[in-house]
Amino acid sequence: MANISNLSKERVQDILPLLYKIYPSINPDDIKERLDLVARSDWQCEIIEQEGAIIALSGYRIMHRFCYGKFMYIDHFVVDDAYRGSSTTMSLLDHLVALAERKGCESIILDTFITNSKAQKLWLNNKFQIVGFHFQRQLGA
Repeated sequence: MANISNLSKERVQDILPLLYKIYPSINPDDIKERLDLVARSDWQCEIIEQEGAIIALSGYRIMHRFCYGKFMYIDHFVVDDAYRGSSTTMSLLDHLVALAERKGCESIILDTFITNSKAQKLWLNNKFQIVGFHFQRQLGA
């Protein structure tokens, strides 16, 4: 059974190695700065540890929107390469679903990069549906 727990604010920096892996195009200093800001907000993070190392994590927020009602927004979901294809992924996902239900959420919402076909397959195979597009306009450039 996976050891899943909520990441304490004192240990936030411990997830940086996994964040660096999923955001290779972002400067590590920027990731660290953004994590510091996010951790001071309503963001929460569930982690799976094995032998003292964080091997999977998912950051999330509980939010409200007109179109979704109350929902869990998954900011990021990452499993260390060495544990992909094991029960780790499903343990974390099942934990998040149960957590969202306990918190009274109507749904779980997330985004994936359009180039991340493995993540898209994971979500589609686990009852998630593509319901829209996420647009971005870069500012200040």
